[in-house]
Amino acid sequence: MVFLFREESCEHFMRELNVHRPQINQHIHALEEVAVQLDRMSTGAKISSVAGSSVGAVGGVLSIVGLALIPFTAGLSLGLTMTGVGLGVTSGVNSIVTTATEIGVNTTQLNKIREIFQNLMEDVHRTIKHQCVANVLPLLYSKLFLSQVTLVTGADVGPQLSSSKTRTRAKQNFY
Repeated sequence: MVFLFREESCEHFMRELNVHRPQINQHIHALEEVAVQLDRMSTGAKISSVAGSSVGAVGGVLSIVGLALIPFTAGLSLGLTMTGVGLGVTSGVNSIVTTATEIGVNTTQLNKIREIFQNLMEDVHRTIKHQCVANVLPLLYSKLFLSQVTLVTGADVGPQLSSSKTRTRAKQNFY
């Protein structure tokens, strides 16, 4: 960070950062917890979908076997068919419940992420809002701009553009 602050003291910025660091770390930890919760939900939904699909496949096989055996069992295999239909319905209900739960959990977690991220950005903004950074960022911006102009034109335009008037304009454009 020292290379950014060659012309300005960064001590106050570092103090400000140390003041806000616990809150920033707390927000990052909260985001990690939400990510773990979303991973658990995703894993659970995948397991539920595979289990539901397997039950549906077994139900389909039972229904087909039950229907195929009707002529040979004088209708007694209808129990197999009904069991297959019941398993198919159970599979469908499982799919609906899994999807609805996943949507609900994802929506809740997304709202948490938005709130945490907004609080995190407010803390970061409070940290960089200090005058030290406010003075350095436009300076950095103007230096980057000057290096881009030199790169594009091949001419060193730094002496003409590095006046305090140009830095003030760069600062105004930056914000």
